[in-house]
Amino acid sequence: MSSDLIAGPVSLYPDRLAPGCRLPQSPAVPVDASVAELRRCVEGLRTRMFPVG
Repeated sequence: MSSDLIAGPVSLYPDRLAPGCRLPQSPAVPVDASVAELRRCVEGLRTRMFPVG
């Protein structure tokens, strides 16, 4: 997942980078998948930013 790719460099440089999260944005993806990814990012990856658009 792209959220995991973002978390990699952040874990190496936590004083310089802030964690971010990418949520599924396809109309074919159920909303439950986005909610689950958001929860995983906040609770597991300690994400603080969520790009929209």
